[in-house]
Amino acid sequence: MKIGFSRHNINPTWPLELWGFAKRHGKSDGILSDLYVRVLTVSGENTSLVIISLDVGAIGGDFADHIKEDISKKIKIDKNNIIISTTHTHSAPALIKLRNAGIPDERYMNMIQSIIRKTVVKANKDQIPAKFGYGFGKLDFGVNRRENEIRSDLLQNSGLIDPDVSVVRIDNLEDIPLVVLFNYAVHPVTLYADNIKVSADYPGEACKYIENNLNCEAMFLQGTCANINPKIFGDFEKTKTIGKALGSEVIRVAEEVETHEISSFEFTPHRVKLPIEKPPSIDEITEIISRHENFYSAEPTIFEETELEWALDLYSILNKNPKVIPQYVDQSIGILKLNDLSILFLAGEIFVETGLKIKEILNPQKIIVVGYTDDCSLGYLPTEEAYKEGDYEVEQAYKYYGLFRYAMNAEQILISEIVRFAKK
Repeated sequence: MKIGFSRHNINPTWPLELWGFAKRHGKSDGILSDLYVRVLTVSGENTSLVIISLDVGAIGGDFADHIKEDISKKIKIDKNNIIISTTHTHSAPALIKLRNAGIPDERYMNMIQSIIRKTVVKANKDQIPAKFGYGFGKLDFGVNRRENEIRSDLLQNSGLIDPDVSVVRIDNLEDIPLVVLFNYAVHPVTLYADNIKVSADYPGEACKYIENNLNCEAMFLQGTCANINPKIFGDFEKTKTIGKALGSEVIRVAEEVETHEISSFEFTPHRVKLPIEKPPSIDEITEIISRHENFYSAEPTIFEETELEWALDLYSILNKNPKVIPQYVDQSIGILKLNDLSILFLAGEIFVETGLKIKEILNPQKIIVVGYTDDCSLGYLPTEEAYKEGDYEVEQAYKYYGLFRYAMNAEQILISEIVRFAKK
């Protein structure tokens, strides 16, 4: 097997809206830490794969498809064998619309596409023979925000989290580390809503720490962190604290890993149809709009503003042609198998409970689960239990993201399809 790696800075050079927090005051003002696109290309006898990691919050399906088409033509690879993963930092420019929380800038999006193309071409050109190994560590820096009151305190109870720090080390044939891939499941929101400076948040700091101390490249793949926040937040010192802790654990695990020749390399893309909940009727939407206009016009909250915008957008569609309302979303799944290790790539914001269920079914010591891949246009994919409880991820978030939300049984369908697909 051969691998190639390349990275390139994607910092904006002009002020832009940052993504992920509602009603930030002003556009970006300076750089706290650099944003990168990181590209790993893998080639075997019969299969090639491109893994792209972007230091941004999320991307939409149209943007991902456009990039994949471009790369497919440029390096002659099946577009289905291209993965675009995002680290989910909330301190980067928007690449997908979030109502009142980040609108994409076309000029920046064009710049990103050009940089990605060049970075993929370089990584593909620079491929060399390699071998790999993997291991797992633990880190308790997350807190389940649906279970616990969030406070900036490392001693607080975590609730249900996924503490796994998953590490893949790729060496050249002389046992010198080339790239370390690592995976952890915590929202990159250490800088919170009052920050207007660009930053890759803790994943960027962890990458930098690994690169400086292990003398190799690093690539972060976000886990199923939809409902998991960092235990500490508020300023860049907190960002560096988590980044260093994660980077140190990655290095500890990586140094214990033994790498071997890759006897089995396979990537299988798949599509799954997940049901979408039937939206409110046009009469119900009209009632929502009327309620906002009559009661919330004086001093609306951020969510009230967002819900009104959502209702007006949905009304426009229902009024024109209610038959175009989708019944499901056709979503991507990808499984990369390297010897006995599987890396599962999933779209959307996946709850930690879902990730843990998948790991338990498929063997937690043989699988890494990656979220925020290719398309996050529907946002959160809640569990059935979360639907019964309600709250932000269920009742509000989809109105920031788009128009529709997943049906209550979508998570169970996803898990069943993953298990069926993975065990083939």
